[in-house]
Amino acid sequence: MELRPARGPRLELQLSPRHEGLTVEIVESPLGDGAAAAIMLQRIDDVLRMVSQPTFHEDVGRGLFRALFSGDLAAHYRAAFTQATVAGERLAIELRFHRDLTRIARYPWELLHDGTRFLLQSGAVSLVRSLAYPAAPRAPEITSPLEILVVAARPADQPRLASEFAQLQTAFEAAIRDQALDLAYLLPPTWDALMDWLLAGAPDVLHFEGHGDCTPDGLLLFEAADGTSDPVDAAMVGSAFCSTDLRLAVLSACSPSGRGETLLSSVAPALVAAGIPAVVAMQQGVPEDVAALFSRGFYGALLAGHDIESAVAAGRHQLVRTMYWHAPALFLRAVPVSSPAQSAIPCRVDTAGPRSAPTGYPLRVGVWVRRPELPHPPADDVRRLLGLEPESVLGDSADLDAGSPDQPPESPGQVRAGAVDVRLTAPGCEIHGGAQRTLVVAEEGEALPVWFALTPRRPGPVDLTFELRQGDTLIVAAAHPMDVIREVEGTPVAVVRSYLGSPPEPASPVLPDESEAVEGGEPLPPAPVDDERERLLDELELMAVLEDESMAPASEPAEIAPVVPDLREITRINGEPAATGAPKPLLAALLIALILIAVVAAVVLLGVV
Repeated sequence: MELRPARGPRLELQLSPRHEGLTVEIVESPLGDGAAAAIMLQRIDDVLRMVSQPTFHEDVGRGLFRALFSGDLAAHYRAAFTQATVAGERLAIELRFHRDLTRIARYPWELLHDGTRFLLQSGAVSLVRSLAYPAAPRAPEITSPLEILVVAARPADQPRLASEFAQLQTAFEAAIRDQALDLAYLLPPTWDALMDWLLAGAPDVLHFEGHGDCTPDGLLLFEAADGTSDPVDAAMVGSAFCSTDLRLAVLSACSPSGRGETLLSSVAPALVAAGIPAVVAMQQGVPEDVAALFSRGFYGALLAGHDIESAVAAGRHQLVRTMYWHAPALFLRAVPVSSPAQSAIPCRVDTAGPRSAPTGYPLRVGVWVRRPELPHPPADDVRRLLGLEPESVLGDSADLDAGSPDQPPESPGQVRAGAVDVRLTAPGCEIHGGAQRTLVVAEEGEALPVWFALTPRRPGPVDLTFELRQGDTLIVAAAHPMDVIREVEGTPVAVVRSYLGSPPEPASPVLPDESEAVEGGEPLPPAPVDDERERLLDELELMAVLEDESMAPASEPAEIAPVVPDLREITRINGEPAATGAPKPLLAALLIALILIAVVAAVVLLGVV
């Protein structure tokens, strides 16, 4: 199945800002491109204030249609509509918005009315909003089964919402049984739980049920630990999923009354701008049964292999007999227009990750590109994206002898707008989901972070190395130091490092304790056997056994944690891990037998004497 645009008759329009109002330009139509017109739109807040009027839908729909297809543009619409009608196909209208016009994407364009009917309600037209993005969308193909993660956030301080998860389970029981659909439910519906989920990989589809809020970046309201609202801005949500396998976000609000704008449609542009290829958002709260109707038609079409635009149309068709047929809105990332080669952009590379981490526990590390004069990412944002607790300490890059924005790079790379390949090397760590990602540098020199999930497998200092390349050019190899420990000690600490040029020399290699190769690192040779360490470990094990025999109850073996000079130096003896817990039962039994034999021999000798 694919999340691709629809094939067939298409009318594409570009909306761009001008000194006063907007410019609408034909990008693709049966009559060719190039036609343009200047338009003025009423402020969106004024439009939404009229929602209680009986003729709101018709009035707004006619006004948007007249503004969009004024002058010569009306002829292009009529030609495209006629072509689609003759071919017996649906006309796809694509509205492309300049990156500074995301507010215009919030208008209820689904209400387009040509004076006789609503175009989308009739099924003759589909509509998609496309937002400019500096790189092409990631490969949209999704392999079976389709993985959907449902996040139903119902904070106690917000109006109560119903969840459609149970109805989805019932509707797609056959697909789940046939392993065509993997439907999961996030518990608890918190941001931290979502970050933990991402350590194992992102789903194909994130289905969010809850509230949104309208801010410059847009907000999604998750649940906090105490059940109240935990606002997370859309840019952070997009950053968390940047360069992951997430292909689609569905934003739904199941309201018992079905009234009120949920503002999820204001969050959708921010998510697309953050790199999520496709977003379907409800423009208002809808009753639970209506939301379930749309989801049944929408996901059913995706499972049947239809494109994303046809799937939204199939879901909308389920709502044509309700008053909510216009609520679903589709947002896609626009394919970038090729531009002439640009000059190099001055930038700074930031890395973020824990300063220390225990072995065997997965964690997240990230890297992104910023202009040198910009500040580091906010401390709270870094904590939340790394999955650390609010009280965690954030180390300042200055403490780590990081580069200063005022200092020129020692060996500058040539960074240009577009894709940058990032490869992570992490000796002694297992990297989940591959060691390579792609970040996208905008024309302004900004880029969303890319994230890696990894699990340290051996203790000791390690340098996580991020290599950034554009084509065959190495921009920088940024090293992020991390101390891997055996157990969690104290409060987790996050560190942000900055590089303007070549990184400092990597730390000395740690003693390897695994002979197999680890993804992202070099093959690890077997550790040499040290007679002195072997003798020390034997003595420690014997001491643990004797302590267990003399003090621990027979029914509960004592947990022994022997003190060793340095666990990083004594990691493996004869290919086996060092003993740090309770003694082995067999060795204990042998020692007891030896003691009993000695006692019997002493009694016999005394009897003879």
